[in-house]
Amino acid sequence: MAFSQAVATRSLPLIDLPYELILGIAETGELDVISRLALRHTCRRLFRFAGEYGYWLSAARMLVRQGLTPPLPSFHSSLKSLSIEQLMRSCLRCHDLDIKLRSPGPKYLKHCTLEFPLNDSHLENFAFIQGGELAMTTHDDGTVRVWDLCPSPTQSGNPDNPIQTGIQLATHRISNHIIAIGYQTSGDPRNMLILVAAVCYDPETASSSFHSFIIQCIRQENGQLLANFSQDYQTGGVRAFPTPGVIVQDGLAIAVVQSSEGKGVLLVIVDIARRVHLTLTTGLGANRQWDIVVSGNDLLLFSEIADEVLFAAYFDLRGRLPPSGSLYIQHPPDVTRLRTYGSSLDPLMEGLHWFTVHPWDTPHWQTDHLVPVIFEATRTNQQADPELEWRSLVGIHWISPARVIRSLKFGEPMPRESRRIKRLRNQCMLARIDGATMLVPSTYGRRLLWVNRPVRPDHPEAEPRLETITMQTPWDSTTNEDDSGTQFSVPIDLNLVHRIDFDDEYGRLLVILDPPGGERYQTAHIFMY
Repeated sequence: MAFSQAVATRSLPLIDLPYELILGIAETGELDVISRLALRHTCRRLFRFAGEYGYWLSAARMLVRQGLTPPLPSFHSSLKSLSIEQLMRSCLRCHDLDIKLRSPGPKYLKHCTLEFPLNDSHLENFAFIQGGELAMTTHDDGTVRVWDLCPSPTQSGNPDNPIQTGIQLATHRISNHIIAIGYQTSGDPRNMLILVAAVCYDPETASSSFHSFIIQCIRQENGQLLANFSQDYQTGGVRAFPTPGVIVQDGLAIAVVQSSEGKGVLLVIVDIARRVHLTLTTGLGANRQWDIVVSGNDLLLFSEIADEVLFAAYFDLRGRLPPSGSLYIQHPPDVTRLRTYGSSLDPLMEGLHWFTVHPWDTPHWQTDHLVPVIFEATRTNQQADPELEWRSLVGIHWISPARVIRSLKFGEPMPRESRRIKRLRNQCMLARIDGATMLVPSTYGRRLLWVNRPVRPDHPEAEPRLETITMQTPWDSTTNEDDSGTQFSVPIDLNLVHRIDFDDEYGRLLVILDPPGGERYQTAHIFMY
């Protein structure tokens, strides 16, 4: 009591406070990363304190709760695997990237390009493999390709001079058209495995298939990379949802698809290492869009519409897998529950699309073990009234799989669901070839990246802009619906845009352009911040 009274009646120097109290002050968010680093240069006691592992661990967790993504060195999957120095560098890199992206017109550090001949195939998707040294692409001829993105050491690093990069390591054709893909990496830099799952569509038969396979990347003593594909597992005779749910997690490849025989929703699960697979006829309606996430040994399906989200769970998923071979059974979910929202979306909205963001290991500590579901919709009457205050709506809903599973398993109250909404005033651009919407979530759902054209009656042909909007976190109590964001100034023609993406962890901006008239190359531009 005497100590408490002393603290209440007079100020104590920070150096005199106990370790636990200083750490508590730091965890409140009052000390940013630079202030934490400055403590190391005050006195010996605080220098030792600011070198403690828990001190920087709390800093990384503070950044996550602020909506940021501390980067991990290649082939590290958790904070606990990092040294104090690595943890400190990760926090500083994250802080510096956030400051840069909040500034007007952030300047990139390096610009790399990768060309894809159109006489070969049309590029559909592009994914950075952990650390960004490798990339995986999918093409409209059903091929998956692996690329080495490390530029030649003889090439200049001047940001104003693009560096040509990309050496194709391996290619593998799995089907006619890949419409969704998920992956997970494991191993180490010299012997890496990429576990891949994909849903494909065959326009000739109007049917879909599910594939899973392994890509092995080996770095030789001379530094050269070699990659090869294993024979893939395939399930045919299914129908894909418009945006199929596909994930790879903890060695399992999982997809939620529709039965081609009118049996509703199917759940296909493959244990890639054991080469066993299970297909469950769930009995769930195929009139809704479903997605999936794994939490521990349990699997959670969810379907979200304008005013509700429906959860369905299978407990002890691995225990259901057959000891060998394959098994096809009818088994409804162990439990389902509906969660409604207090207010639905604007009734004038149409064309609602959902994007569930699956980081390479979901749920991940870098999203505080939450799964971000991002949605967008457009007004039905925007063409009739070009002077509307806003034309589109985007929002985010964070799902806590562990809390939802616990509620379903033990009958506890469901966690409170909330949506954060932003209204967009500009016109979102579409890809020229396939009409894809140029409004996508970043890799961890921290930002929304979009190419838009300002709608101004006095200037209907305004030049397109590439911008990023920060999405609110579950811990942000503000209700900011402003759509203002950071504009990227990049030396490319955005009228030719085909695909866009942003890597929250490493600060890489990807813009894929279709060729102008007469050229036969698609070009992927990678801007490193």
